[in-house]
Amino acid sequence: MNNKKIIYVLVFFSALFLSLAVYLTTVGVYKKSEYAKKDLGRSLKRETTVLRGDIYDKNGEKLAYTKIEKNKATRVYPYKNLYSHLIGYYTEKRGSSLLENRYTNALNSASVSDDVVKIASFLNNKKAKGSDLYLTVDHRLQKRCSEILSPYKEGAIIVSNPKTGEIYAMVSKPDFDPNENNLYKNWDKMSTDDKLFPFLTRATQGLYAPGSTYKIVTGAAMLKSGHSSFTVEDKGKIEINGTTIKNAKSKAYGNLNFESAFAHSSNVYFALAGIDMGKSALYEASESFMMNKDFNIHDFYLARSVFPEKIEYDDSLALASIGQDKVLLSPMHLNLITCAIANDGKMPEPYLVLKVKSNLDGTEKTTSQKMLKQVLDAQYAQIIKDNMKTAVESGTGGGAAIFGKNICGKTGTAENEKTDENPNLTHSWFTSFAPYENPEVCVTVLLAYSGSSSLAAAAARQVYASYYNIFK
Repeated sequence: MNNKKIIYVLVFFSALFLSLAVYLTTVGVYKKSEYAKKDLGRSLKRETTVLRGDIYDKNGEKLAYTKIEKNKATRVYPYKNLYSHLIGYYTEKRGSSLLENRYTNALNSASVSDDVVKIASFLNNKKAKGSDLYLTVDHRLQKRCSEILSPYKEGAIIVSNPKTGEIYAMVSKPDFDPNENNLYKNWDKMSTDDKLFPFLTRATQGLYAPGSTYKIVTGAAMLKSGHSSFTVEDKGKIEINGTTIKNAKSKAYGNLNFESAFAHSSNVYFALAGIDMGKSALYEASESFMMNKDFNIHDFYLARSVFPEKIEYDDSLALASIGQDKVLLSPMHLNLITCAIANDGKMPEPYLVLKVKSNLDGTEKTTSQKMLKQVLDAQYAQIIKDNMKTAVESGTGGGAAIFGKNICGKTGTAENEKTDENPNLTHSWFTSFAPYENPEVCVTVLLAYSGSSSLAAAAARQVYASYYNIFK
């Protein structure tokens, strides 16, 4: 009789366990998408049950976490402004942005039902916690890049791996404090500031005239279309259809070929070269480098860059060939173009999240490296690469040189909407990679409305010095 009772009890609990297993499977697997669609308000309420996951740099430095006081969850950003344009913010009243928004399901474990979370909390005798994010960013380098950029009101610095697409640092100015109290206090002012608009991530969403850095693309177009043998007598300036195009300080360089023109960054040469090869060749090369294309990048939104689809006059074509007229791109896009040159013509997909680690079962999901596309044949990429090396060794990029590091780069000084009022308010650009033999790091600097490209080259030199001090 006692044996029968034991059997009945075992059958009852087995059935109960089986029912629970079926329920959890149904909720956790088949209704996963349904739970993932719950709004932010519900997500925030769940933090009384689930503590939102932390965010760390690649070395385990904590960059964001949640504290709960008096049953209220508050997101904390210990480094304040430093990651405002990379991690973003997460609040009850203002929602979320950037990585906090894109990874909210993982951070909140929103794909797992509340019942599952409660059971896990009960079994572990502690509050369940969402998954943690580990970024590709190195906190030391991020901090140093912010310090280098701090003297300038607007700009961006990006440090990446040209082979993998990992982003080691990404800083944009102006920035803001994403901590809840400061965010609420300054929200109205920041959201209506149409001059600075600190919520705009300049590195990925800001579009600027690239100036002479675009000669990388124009040079690629010349190589692809068979116009690299083009030569010019550079007298310092030219006039095309009433438009005057001149070199920096109207300096005349004399007889120039492709290599010498690239090293000196001759506007006269590349303007005339653009006309010589024609708009079709330049347009085709530009689109190959993802101009006028939408990017499908998982970790952040990258603004669509602009190359004019209709160029009717030679002066417009000449200006577009030197990165002026209506040509606009973001610092991140220029960084990707530079990565492609360093990487045998292959443009990597950039990413910020190295891995997502579950606090429920300890499993880790590592981001797989991807290529966006082959934008240029390897043989042509090698020629541009050689010329970028010369530009730093004996050309306009000399301010970025560090002995023994073989840095390759291209300068750019770009006129813009403010230049007519003040000719000194040009965009200062420098984009580069190192070392020449086996590129491992790509650095792009934009100092908006700041003057000569020599400033950006000098800033890039400081970035490289910090990179080699940290990683070597």
